[in-house]
Amino acid sequence: MTTFRYARTAAAVRCYLFVFLGFLVVAAGEDASAQAAVSSASPEATETGADILRRGGNAADAAVAIAFTLGVTEPAMSGLGGQIQFLIRRDGDEVFALNGSSFAPALTDPAIDRDEMTPYQRTTVPTWLKSLEYLWRYHGSGRISWRELVEPAIAYARDGFIQGEFRQKVFLRHQEDLTGFLAAGHMQADDGIAQGKRLRQPRLAATLEKIAKGGSEVFYQGEIADLIEQDMIANGGWIRKADLARVADPVPVDPVSADYRGYQVSTFPPPAGGWIMMQTLKIYERQRWEGWSEDEARLAMTRSIFLAQRDRRERPVEDFSDYTAFLDRKLSGEYASTLLERSLLTDGRTPQSNGGETTHFSLIDADGFAISATASINAYYGVRVAAPELGFLYNSYMDDFTFGNPAHPYAIAPGKPAYSSMSPSIVTHAGETVLVLGSPGSARIISAVAQVIAGYAENADSLEALIAAPRIHVTGGGRLYLENPAWRFLPGIAELEYSEPSTDLMIEGLNAYFGGVHAVGRLRGEWQAAADPRRDGAALVLTP
Repeated sequence: MTTFRYARTAAAVRCYLFVFLGFLVVAAGEDASAQAAVSSASPEATETGADILRRGGNAADAAVAIAFTLGVTEPAMSGLGGQIQFLIRRDGDEVFALNGSSFAPALTDPAIDRDEMTPYQRTTVPTWLKSLEYLWRYHGSGRISWRELVEPAIAYARDGFIQGEFRQKVFLRHQEDLTGFLAAGHMQADDGIAQGKRLRQPRLAATLEKIAKGGSEVFYQGEIADLIEQDMIANGGWIRKADLARVADPVPVDPVSADYRGYQVSTFPPPAGGWIMMQTLKIYERQRWEGWSEDEARLAMTRSIFLAQRDRRERPVEDFSDYTAFLDRKLSGEYASTLLERSLLTDGRTPQSNGGETTHFSLIDADGFAISATASINAYYGVRVAAPELGFLYNSYMDDFTFGNPAHPYAIAPGKPAYSSMSPSIVTHAGETVLVLGSPGSARIISAVAQVIAGYAENADSLEALIAAPRIHVTGGGRLYLENPAWRFLPGIAELEYSEPSTDLMIEGLNAYFGGVHAVGRLRGEWQAAADPRRDGAALVLTP
């Protein structure tokens, strides 16, 4: 019999009542080596992942099922039209990354201006499904079939789910942008989409049923590929069947890894943003001294986030296939000291930001198989359009290329991978996995993940408290955002440009602008799982 410790955000408790019959609260002090833990951005996805583990699946099986369910229950964040990045560690093995970056289609016009692109031209070639199938095929347990992993998502799309407070707030923010999508019947509720109403996606359910039967081939070379191409041609888009057929298995690559205060931190390599997160920690570590006050620590973190974000803007990675020497220098203590010698004064230029959102989940199974996964369609609801027969939203990753400067490493061009701030991370200590985490939030991913890792390394007691703590974000242009506005009066912060974040996605005084960290971690000898209270997520610890 399996027993559960169940952790939820307060918002999720209000919106969901999942009853696990026959399960008891785990007594503290049980053997942590036998525990499994799951945290994701929707209660439905967390429940799905836990169920796969209960049925004998491993972390890879559960990750695939979680991703499918998130694609249905968080339609604003991820799904078939996007991409997913995995950071993976089997117990005792080295951490590795599965790079499934989406890419610009062959018909991409490198001379186009961002403002000239139509919604259908703003989407990169989706790679999400190919990455999920690869993970299941090459890292799954062999005990759970592909159909079994897709079926929970089919059921939630067909029969519906009740979205929580955060997801409803996101919907209300973008309801007008979704007029065509809603009119086409892709999202339905009996009396209008409102909190407490059951939201159904019948066309998405039918598409997922095809994928359950035909795997990724039906999406990239079969019936679904035909429908995507027809939709793109009809609406001036650039994706063609040849682009979809070109999607390959994700490439296993080495992570960006570095020591931080005796911990080994591994995170996602370029074109993702893990190296900036790691650089933030290295700059922060360079400033740290014993006995500093909380205000001094906050000021040091503020400085670290800004210097790393500015360095990313001014000196980005130029080669996404050969960056080892570049990052060795960027993550050195000497380079951190050089950055700290620079003034915090900004140049007054804040680059255009197109926002960006995503989702994240983290898990570890009872055998120590850990996965940190970040999935996205980029902006909330992507480009807010879908093929009439398919029901899934296209991503908006083309927005994040650089326009008008063909020499820039992020310049828009056919075949280029999508620029990203994704930073799924795994932390180890003395050879043991101790923390698995990541976040949504565009560039705020970097600052959120860095702050949680830094807090964990300070000998934290509670993962939930660590993730609920107020956060800081600074852009590369020097614009400062504080979840606790009182911090703006800290000495030294005045050199930055203080800005108020949007407040329409607030839950109990916490702001989803500052990310949504979902993590599992080992503290005080046992595993804890925590879902960010800024979102609708849920977390579970399972002990046999």
